[in-house]
Amino acid sequence: MVQPRKPKGSPNGTGGQYDVSPHGADGLPPMLDAARTPPDERAVRELYRRFMDTLNTYPEWVSPDVSCDFTQGTITINGRIHIGFDVDDTGMTVATVTGPDATACTMPVVDAGELGRVYDMAIRATYPDAAPVPQRGVWVDEYRQYIRDHTLTPTTDTGVEPGAWPDPDPDRVPHVEDGGVRVQWDGTVTINGVAHALSVADRYRLARDGQYEPEGAPTGFKGATIRIQPDPRDLSRRIVSFPDGTGASIPAPVCRFGIGVGCPADPRAASVRWRWDEPGEQQCKRDAYLARKQLDPQALPDDLPAATRRTLARYGERVEVETQQRHARLRRDLDGLRQARLDRDMAAHRALVAQGMEGVADRLVSRLCTARTYGDVRAVIADTAQGVDGALLRQAAGRVMPLVREAPDMVRVDAHHVDADAVRSMVAAWFIEAANRTWN
Repeated sequence: MVQPRKPKGSPNGTGGQYDVSPHGADGLPPMLDAARTPPDERAVRELYRRFMDTLNTYPEWVSPDVSCDFTQGTITINGRIHIGFDVDDTGMTVATVTGPDATACTMPVVDAGELGRVYDMAIRATYPDAAPVPQRGVWVDEYRQYIRDHTLTPTTDTGVEPGAWPDPDPDRVPHVEDGGVRVQWDGTVTINGVAHALSVADRYRLARDGQYEPEGAPTGFKGATIRIQPDPRDLSRRIVSFPDGTGASIPAPVCRFGIGVGCPADPRAASVRWRWDEPGEQQCKRDAYLARKQLDPQALPDDLPAATRRTLARYGERVEVETQQRHARLRRDLDGLRQARLDRDMAAHRALVAQGMEGVADRLVSRLCTARTYGDVRAVIADTAQGVDGALLRQAAGRVMPLVREAPDMVRVDAHHVDADAVRSMVAAWFIEAANRTWN
C-alpha cells in the first residue's frame, strides 16, 4: 500500500519522507474508536439472559444485585461494575467492562467464548475469590427432568384424544431397521410389509412437532391413528403402535411420517437444531490439544503419559458439562418455539370458526371456482386456513380437484371440470368438522 507523504514539520512527519507509523505509536488502527451504537433491545435481552446463565455457574454466595438497561445496552452489577455493549460501524459487537475506579477494558465479542470471558471478568471484579463450580449434576438432572416431562409422559395439551389401544410390551415388539419402514406421500406407513393409513391431522401434527425436536422427528406422540413413544431399552429408537394392536421398534430418525401435508417449515427451529451438534469452546480446546500432541481422538494409544490422560479426562468432563448446558438451553428454545407455533395455529382456528359456516363456505367456493391456475387454488387454501384446518382443506380439495397436488402453479384450471356443487359440499363438510373440533 502506498503511504501518503507528509509535509516537513508536521506531527509524526519525517521531513517529507513516507510516514513510518501511519496508525500512531502503537502501530494499530483505532478499531475500537469507530462510531458505535447500542444493540437493539432483543439482542440486549439475549445478552442479559446469557449473563444470568453464566452467573448461575458460580457458587450461591455469589449473588449480586443485577440490573439491565435494555435501551442503552448496559448491565450493572452491585451498582459498581458496568458492562456496556455497542455495535460498531462494521456490525461487530464490542463490550466494555468499567470497574469501580472508572478503569475500562474494551474488547470485541465475536463468539460465545469471548462473551463468557467478558462476563467472568465482570463477576470476578466484584467477587475476586469467586470461581465457577462444576454444574454437571445440576444440568444432567434438569435434562432428565425435561425428558420425563416432555417425552416419557407425553401430554394431550392440544386437545387430541389419544388412541384407545393399549401400550405394546417393549420386550415383545420386533426391531425393524431403516429398510423395513416405507412412507408414502398419501400417508401410508408400511412396516415389515404391513400397511397402516395415517390421518391427515396426525400427519400434520407429526410434521409440525418434528421441527422442534433435535433429531427432526417427534419424541413422543399420541394421535388417533398412531402412537410414538421412546424405547426404554434403547433411547435412540422409538416404539410405534397402531389401532390394530401392532407395533415395532424403529430408529428415531425414521419417524418422519408427516410428509406430503404441506406443513410450513419454521426457519428459527431449523437454526436451533443446527446448533445442537455444534462443537463448543471446550470441545475446540480439546481438539486443539490433541492436534498439538499429534493424537488421533478415535484411536488413542494405550501408553499415554499420566499427565496427558488427566488432561484429556478434565477436557472430557468440561465438554460433557458444556454440552449438557447447551442442550438444556436449546431445548428450552425449541419448546418456546413449539408453543408459539401451537398458539398461532389455535388462534387461526378460533378466528376461522368465529366467521360462521355460511360466510366462509360462500367466499371459499367462489374463490375456488374462479381461480385461473392451480397456484391460485393453493394460495386460496393457504389464505383460508392454517394448521390442521389447512391440511384437511387441502385433502378435501384434492377430491374435487384431483390435480391440485401435482399440477404446477402456472397450469390453468379447466373451469368445465370444476363442479361447483361438489366444491360447495366439500367446503361445508370440511367446515362442519373444523367447527366441531377444539384443537388444531
